[in-house]
Amino acid sequence: MDWPSPNAGLSDSDLSRVFQYVPQETTVVRRLSADPKLLLWSHENAKDWDDWLEQSSPSIQDSSGLVLIFARKGGETKGSIQEILDGAASFGSSRANSEFKSSFSEKNRSYSWPKSSERITTGPATVGRRLSIGARNVQGGSHDVRQLPFEKETFRKICKKFFVHSSISRVISRADVPIFSRAQVKMGPVDSEGRSQPAYVYNCRSANTWKNDLALTVTYFPRRRLVFGILFGCTAAVERQVLNRIASNEEHAFHPLLLSGIFAELERTRMVDIVEKTIDEIEGAIFELDSGTGGGTNAEKMSIEDAEDYHPGGTRYVRRTVWLNTTFLRHRLQIWKTQLSKMIAHVDELSETDFGSDIEPFGEKSGEDEIKQLQTQVEDTSLRRTSIMIKDRLRGLIEEFEDKIEDCTMRVDGMTIATQWSQADINVDIATAAGQDSSQMRSIALVTMVFLPGTFFATLFSMTFFNWNASGDGSIVVSSYLWIYFLVTGVFTVATLLIWWCFLGRRQRWAQSSKSIRRCC
Repeated sequence: MDWPSPNAGLSDSDLSRVFQYVPQETTVVRRLSADPKLLLWSHENAKDWDDWLEQSSPSIQDSSGLVLIFARKGGETKGSIQEILDGAASFGSSRANSEFKSSFSEKNRSYSWPKSSERITTGPATVGRRLSIGARNVQGGSHDVRQLPFEKETFRKICKKFFVHSSISRVISRADVPIFSRAQVKMGPVDSEGRSQPAYVYNCRSANTWKNDLALTVTYFPRRRLVFGILFGCTAAVERQVLNRIASNEEHAFHPLLLSGIFAELERTRMVDIVEKTIDEIEGAIFELDSGTGGGTNAEKMSIEDAEDYHPGGTRYVRRTVWLNTTFLRHRLQIWKTQLSKMIAHVDELSETDFGSDIEPFGEKSGEDEIKQLQTQVEDTSLRRTSIMIKDRLRGLIEEFEDKIEDCTMRVDGMTIATQWSQADINVDIATAAGQDSSQMRSIALVTMVFLPGTFFATLFSMTFFNWNASGDGSIVVSSYLWIYFLVTGVFTVATLLIWWCFLGRRQRWAQSSKSIRRCC
């Protein structure tokens, strides 16, 4: 089996094959238990990264908290921090904007997030354009997640410092399926006994079938309560949403599944918009089927549809594409729902194994040990409360995804029913047209029966077999060869009927044999 290996960092092959490097400005957020204030840095070149990794990056030996790097995708020249400083975006509050800008320090390019008492909103910008994570254009298939805003050597150092596990390369490469995975491994430097520290590795990936897909890798050291994370493919709008959630979760910021939960919230925002757009498209197709637009029942329209509808842009091609898109979207929603269930199961696992138990009597211990034990137990209790909140929210997301799955199912079923109704209407129109043709044929047959006797006898009496005034005295002479006419007519009539009967019988026998062969196959 391909088990997650301990201390398995990204190899040179992964760094060269999986990722692409487009150096640009990048944001880092840090919140440590010793200093709960949310700090941010903005790095642009390799020297800035080297200085930060050397001086400000937390160590698993003496730090606990949360550190997250926003690996902004290519083309995002400005992050949310710079846009707020430039006045191109806003928190929705002039006081929050002012406090944010006043916290900027040119010396170390760090930022203090606005006070947690100030409610941070994600509303429209007061100046300039609005930042929105929703994407109405759902075309995907790009490789934005693979593009990193670092140089290759810088990313190698970040992976080493953040203990990035090699499993993230496989998750990013598997681009068309949403994923949540967790693995318990040994990571980090060895202790005095030659053992690495136990760690949890979490990887999340959203499907790149649609725009704005993301990937997340998190390494969590339970002994130190330290979380390292990298969010791949994010935009300025995503940065703002993640920062807002981290800032508003001061007490819960050190839970190992907080970043995975935020990732689930981002995916929920993206998928809700995609579902709404897809539902609008399939409802439009259902309306066309129900109203009869885009097609017709007369022979001319049907011939045009047969010639054009199966080509891109044709009516039937569009209907088929919309149906397939909705079915595919429903399948991906079901997969992501399964991943959320896996998150809930792991929340329970953490609560049972890594967050200790309720506070118990200390017994005979030193005062310092009692204080440490009390602090640990208080932290465990807080983390268990956070676990309950995360689990409740994940259950809410699952219920919402179930609702979206039902919406897709209802539209797919509606498309099927509308197609059946449309086909039934066409069959009724065809039957009506056939009935009209049959009525016209009966009229023609009636006219034929009216004129046929007269035509027959006019033809018969006009032949030379009859001489109506042979001797001039009005006598009628009938030729003795009249029997030849009746003989020839009778023979050819019988021959024609025999040929028709033989041909019809042969066709019936061929049809029966073909049906028998199909049954045997």
